[in-house]
Parts: sequence; structure tokens; C-alpha cells
Amino acid sequence: MSLSATAEMGCSKDHDAMLKDRPWLSFYLGMALLTVLFQIWWRSSQCVGLDGCGPSFAKAIAWGAIWPASWIVLFAGI
Repeated sequence: MSLSATAEMGCSKDHDAMLKDRPWLSFYLGMALLTVLFQIWWRSSQCVGLDGCGPSFAKAIAWGAIWPASWIVLFAGI
């Protein structure tokens, strides 16, 4: 059996089962992705070049990981 077939059988089944058993995890990951995309869109107009945008986009990824706080800060204007 090839490595890719083994990986497909084990990992994808485990991954799918994990997401089905924990719908909150799917929701959290979906909102994290939405937050990262929004943060990058928001920040892209406020920076220029890799030197300016790189650190800003890294912050966008960090905010995506803690997205509930990100949206509270945005809407509260903190």
C-alpha cells in the first residue's frame, strides 16, 4: 500500500470524524478563517510592500486564532 493511500485512509477519516463529532470546532475554524480574511483585507489598504504588510498580516493571523476578541475589539472600538 502506498504512503498516500495510507495517509488518505487514516488521516481523512479521523479528520472528518473529529469535525462531525465537534460542530463547535468546525464553527470556530470557519470563523477563524473568516476573521483572517477580513483582517488581511482591512490591513491591506493600510500598508505598502512586504516590509510593511508582512508584520501586519502576521497580526491578522494571530487575531484569527483569537477571533472572539478580535470582533469585540472591532465592534467596541477599543
